[in-house]
Amino acid sequence: MFYIYFLIIGALDWPMYGHDLRHTQFQYGKGAMTSTPTIKWSYLADDYVEPCGPPLVDIDGDNKLEIFIGTNGGNIYAFKDNGALIWSRASGGSVWSTPAVADINKDGAFEVIFGGSDDNKVYALDGNTGTPLWSYLTGGSVQCAPSIADINNDDTSEILIGSCDHKFYAFKNDGSILWSYAAGGQIRLSCVAVEDINSDNSPEIMFGCEDNKLYALNAAGNLIWSFSTSGEVWFSPTVADIDSNGSFEIMVGSFDNNLYVLNSAGALLWSYATGNQVWASPAVADVEKDGKLALAFGSSDYNLYLLKHNNSLLWSFLSNNLIHRSPSIADLDGDDKLEFLAPSGGGTLYCVNDDGTLCWSILLCTVDVHTPSIGDIDNDGCLEVVVGTAISSYLYVLDDALGAVGCAAGIKENLVPQKQDTNFKIIKDKIYLSVPNNPALSVVDGLKVELTIYDLSGRLQNTLYQGTLSKGNYTFTPNIHKNGIYFVRLTAGNITETKKLILIK
Repeated sequence: MFYIYFLIIGALDWPMYGHDLRHTQFQYGKGAMTSTPTIKWSYLADDYVEPCGPPLVDIDGDNKLEIFIGTNGGNIYAFKDNGALIWSRASGGSVWSTPAVADINKDGAFEVIFGGSDDNKVYALDGNTGTPLWSYLTGGSVQCAPSIADINNDDTSEILIGSCDHKFYAFKNDGSILWSYAAGGQIRLSCVAVEDINSDNSPEIMFGCEDNKLYALNAAGNLIWSFSTSGEVWFSPTVADIDSNGSFEIMVGSFDNNLYVLNSAGALLWSYATGNQVWASPAVADVEKDGKLALAFGSSDYNLYLLKHNNSLLWSFLSNNLIHRSPSIADLDGDDKLEFLAPSGGGTLYCVNDDGTLCWSILLCTVDVHTPSIGDIDNDGCLEVVVGTAISSYLYVLDDALGAVGCAAGIKENLVPQKQDTNFKIIKDKIYLSVPNNPALSVVDGLKVELTIYDLSGRLQNTLYQGTLSKGNYTFTPNIHKNGIYFVRLTAGNITETKKLILIK
C-alpha cells in the first residue's frame, strides 16, 4: 500500500461544485450564526450569479479565501475575502457554469476552469490575473461545472465536463482532448462525480443527462453502466458510502419526482418519491453521529427532505417556494449539531436545524437564491456563507452578527485568536506533533490533547490520541486504508486546528 499525504489549499475551503469530487455539500468546522446572519458584504454583478455555489480558495497564500463567480452577463469575477475585486474577465456569452479552481499543471499557481454557456467553450484562466490560458470550442452550450481530477494516474490533472452537444469531455491540462463520450442527450448542469466505486484502483466518472439517464464511465471513457429514470437528470450525482458497509452508493434526482439510490454496479437500491421534480444533488453527512450518512435534498414541491441511509424519512421542511438547488450542510451555529442551508426559488435562504425546525432565514432577493458555499473565508476560525442570487444579481457573504472568532474551540466574541502552543504537521503517512515547554499553558503537568480524523461527510474515522501530553515530540500514524480526502483535527488546550489531507493508495 502506497500512501501520499499532503495539504491541499486549505482546511475550510470550497474549491469546486459540491465542495468535493463526491459532491457531499458538507463543510467541516463551526460557525456562530445562532440567529439571522448579517451581510458582511455584497457585490452587484452584471447579471444573475451562476447557480451552483462559488468556489472559495486561497490562491495567494495569505490564509484567506478568494471567491470566484460566473454570471449570466458573461463575466468571471475574482474577489478577496473582504469583497475587493481582484480581476474580472469577459467570455463570449453567459456563464451558467460554476468555476473550479485548482493547480492543474503542478506549477504552484492556481487556474480557474469554467464553461461558456452561450459561446460553447471551455476556458482555463490564470487564477491570479484572469489571463486566458486556453479555450476549447465544443458543439453546444457548456452549462455544467467542471471537475478536476487525475483519472489516469499520470500525476497531472484532467478536466472533466459535459456539453449540450451530447458529449462528455476529458481534457488534458493543456486543453487538448484526452477522450470524449457521446451520450444520448444534452448534458445540462450535471457536474461529474469522481470516485473509485468498484475498488479497481481507477476512478469512475458519473454524470446525469437529459436523456433521463445516469452514466458511469471508466477512466478511459468507456461505458460501465447506465441507469434509466423516467425524467430528465439535469444535476449531478452524489457518491458516498451512506450505510458504512465499505461500498459506495450513488444518489441522483430526476424530473420524474424521485431521488434514486444505486449501488456501485448501477442497480437500484431504493427510491424516494416527492411531490414534484427533484433537480439538484443531495447533500450527505453523519447527522445522527451513528456512522451512517443522512441525505438532504430539495424538491419543486417546496420541501427540503432529510432521509436516513435506509430510505426512512427523518423530516421534511416546507419552504415558501420550490427548492431546486442543492442544500449545503455545516455546524453553522456552533452547537455541535449540523444545520442545513436550503436555497428557495422565492428568494429566501433557510437555515434548518438537525430536527427539521427553522434556525433562521434571510430574504436575499425576489426570485431564486442559488446554492450556498460555506468556508472560513477571513481566517477568523468561524464559517461564513457565500451565496449568489438570480434576479437581483448579487453575491452575498453572510456572517454572524457578533463577530465571533475561534468557533472550533468555542465561540469567543471579538478576541484575537491565541498563539498555537503546538507544532502540528503532516508529512507523508505520519502526523507530527510537538508540545513545547510553555509556562503559559493552563495545564501545568502537560497539555490536554485530542487528535481525530474525519472523512468528507464529518464521519469519525480514527481517534489517534485522547489524553495529556507533556513536553516533547510525538508521531502518530493514521489507520486508514481507503483513498480519499480527510480532515485531521487537533484540539490542544483551548486551541483547535484542522488540516485537510489526501490519501492516495
